Amino acid sequence: MKRDAPFFRTASVGSGPSVGWLTVPLDIFAGLILSAMVVLNCADVIGRELWNSPVFGATELTRLMIPFVVFAAMPIVTYREEHISVDLIDLFYPAGGINVRQIALNLITMLLMAGVTVQLYFAAVDAREFTEMTEDLSIGLWNVYYFTSAMAAISTFLLFLNLIRYLRGHGPLSPGHTEEQHSHETFGA
Repeated sequence: MKRDAPFFRTASVGSGPSVGWLTVPLDIFAGLILSAMVVLNCADVIGRELWNSPVFGATELTRLMIPFVVFAAMPIVTYREEHISVDLIDLFYPAGGINVRQIALNLITMLLMAGVTVQLYFAAVDAREFTEMTEDLSIGLWNVYYFTSAMAAISTFLLFLNLIRYLRGHGPLSPGHTEEQHSHETFGA
């Protein structure tokens, strides 16, 4: 694959710092885990239906993979501001106030996400101390907590970068921010 392909593009200088070095590996990781979930569940169903022999621990593994997919995608969605949202007042909201609104929302979310990060970290420490394990496969649950805590910390950092982008007037929802700039940012920014 050529380095100038859309997958490797980084954000333009005016839109803020490039974080493709972080988002591209997380995109790949989330995709691989999701693919592994599909393969595991297909093997489980086929084994159960054809040979009456399901994959041992498939339900447990699926339950463990879900937080990895969700929390690996969270920093990416956070930075790109691609959350599911309902735009009830956007038609009436003045364009000049969008940056101020987004600064306030990113600040509040950043503070809340920092709290989530700390709580997940303490949950990981407790789970390790009390050796919390899955029932069938005896996998340590602290691994999941540490991973989710790290992804929440990365999301907190990316919310801070979004604050900087909106302070400069170059956030994803800023007036004048074109769809072309946004499409360049979704591939490696």
